[in-house]
Amino acid sequence: MIIKPLVAMGLLLLCFACAPAGKVVRTPAPPVPPPVPAPAPAPAPAPAPKVKAADPASMTYRSIWRESGEVTLAKGIYRAPAAPGSTTELIVILTDRQLFGTIDGQDLGAVVLVTQAGGSGSFYDLALLTRKADGWVNSDVVQLGDRVDIQGLTLRDNQVVVTMTTHGPKDLMCCPMLRVEKRFAVRGGKLVAAGETALPPL
Repeated sequence: MIIKPLVAMGLLLLCFACAPAGKVVRTPAPPVPPPVPAPAPAPAPAPAPKVKAADPASMTYRSIWRESGEVTLAKGIYRAPAAPGSTTELIVILTDRQLFGTIDGQDLGAVVLVTQAGGSGSFYDLALLTRKADGWVNSDVVQLGDRVDIQGLTLRDNQVVVTMTTHGPKDLMCCPMLRVEKRFAVRGGKLVAAGETALPPL
């Protein structure tokens, strides 16, 4: 018999007829997950400590003229009694022969000092300045001579080059006549003689 299926179909049609016109049953959308926050940026690296600029006029230099082995300049000069109780002064002066540059990737400087110990001599030294993590230091000093004339100080071919007039074999101490170029390499914070060339007189 087909009565029961017909009854069921009639009931189904009746339900559709009773439903409000135009109403659509919608399935709710699934909830949207909250946005994932972006990871916090990595902290910026700490800045490298700043190294003070070199101030040759107020640095401490090696000196054979002091028992302590060093002198400290103030405004480019050092003054002290040559000996305890002496009226004679030991004077160390920073000259205007100065340079700063790089040799083999290392920052360095070189300056010329002149020392007067109370007599007739004026003793010239080449001082090497080396840049360390906490500042500049005088790492080496070499003697250039007594009563010489320093004409130039340059960096060339990874060497410190001094142009000067010094004493020839027959020159008087007052009157140097031999013009030379002295070259120094830098090794382990030390000045190493790398050669000397005679130059034409001025």
